[in-house]
Amino acid sequence: MRTAPLTSPMKRLPVRQLMLGIVVVGLAMVGLALLAEAMASDGGTVYLAKFTSSGSSQTIGPSLEATGYGRASAPAERATVQVLLIRDIPYGGDGQSGSSSSSSSSDGSGRRGRSASLSAIISALESEGVSEDAITIVTSPSLISVCNNYSRCSSARLDVTVEQPTIERLNAIVDSIGRTAISSGMVVHDVGVGYSVSDCRALTRQARELATADAKARAQEQAEVLGVNLGKLLASSEPGPERPRDATGCEMFTSTFGDSWWTAGSVGLTVPAFDPSAPAEATVEVQVSLLYSIAETNPEEGGAA
Repeated sequence: MRTAPLTSPMKRLPVRQLMLGIVVVGLAMVGLALLAEAMASDGGTVYLAKFTSSGSSQTIGPSLEATGYGRASAPAERATVQVLLIRDIPYGGDGQSGSSSSSSSSDGSGRRGRSASLSAIISALESEGVSEDAITIVTSPSLISVCNNYSRCSSARLDVTVEQPTIERLNAIVDSIGRTAISSGMVVHDVGVGYSVSDCRALTRQARELATADAKARAQEQAEVLGVNLGKLLASSEPGPERPRDATGCEMFTSTFGDSWWTAGSVGLTVPAFDPSAPAEATVEVQVSLLYSIAETNPEEGGAA
């Protein structure tokens, strides 16, 4: 009597399917390596294979892409200085009951009075030539507070508008606030400034021209390194700005402070950090990418830039 095995013998994989699988995996690895190299390059991508652009029947041959950066600046026409002060008094303890007010607040009788704890600082600013109308005091429980006893700690923010600012004048204003705050038993927690001009369209145009020239230079240098010649320009692109801008292209103020997550309160400054050594300038930055074909001429014959 013969017995048959309960399990069927293992089937052998066809050699053709096995080789096809190896080729597919190999091509995938090469593609990932090329993608990683393109992403890691300094603003440039090289396409050595032909591909068809989506939505059209045009086939693009070997090509080269480079990204350029442009930055244009001009003296600021206005500066908004913000100083966040920590006071060893509870919120509302000096008569302030609103979330925000100007440097002079009404006491309800029609007479104008000042925040008691900030009166000395306002006087110091006036001695520096800052008008009272250019000073705004912001008080709110939502402002960041850092002290040992939160029940007695509160914050106040001074917003000072300076026309035609210079870095020397801004430093004098900040120093005056700092000295007076210390003598009044307060602590300067953060200092920021936002620079602006009335119209940023000219700056945006200048930055775009610089970015385009930079992209052209990078593309030419990349072609020289690769030993190829640039062909004609195929495409140009410009990503949207990282931060919101107004109708004239001026960047809206955003804070660069990120410490509110560990402090009491949730709001600090609404302008970038103040650099006491940087010029008082408004700045616009633009990024431009250019896509060129790779000419099919020999390197000795030269090519179009």
